[in-house]
Amino acid sequence: MGRLPGTAALRLENIALSDSLPGHLKNWYGGVLTLVLCDGVNDEFLDMLGSVSTFSGAPNLTKLTIVDCPNFTWEALKKMVEARGKAKKGAIEDLIVRGRGPTIDADEASWLKGQLKSLEWDTWV
Repeated sequence: MGRLPGTAALRLENIALSDSLPGHLKNWYGGVLTLVLCDGVNDEFLDMLGSVSTFSGAPNLTKLTIVDCPNFTWEALKKMVEARGKAKKGAIEDLIVRGRGPTIDADEASWLKGQLKSLEWDTWV
């Protein structure tokens, strides 16, 4: 895969589980990432995204939008937000989750709101 241009924002759609989502982000230094209909957005991917010190992609990520990506859990997302928040840079400030994906309850939403500047989540219980 070739190198991504120096864009501040990146939108990836229909990235299959068998495709390398981390490969698409390797050496990308933008701050706004939108993932739509990506089966590759799973717990393993979020764990990697939370490893700011060892993963070479998305170190400046501050806004993450996930739309219709059903293969990740709330726990993995929480761990990623927490890990990036502890890093020197690359903390997630704005999070949007829409469509298919995990549901969160009021306590989980409250925790996220305490970590972020803004939160939009369609599937609260």
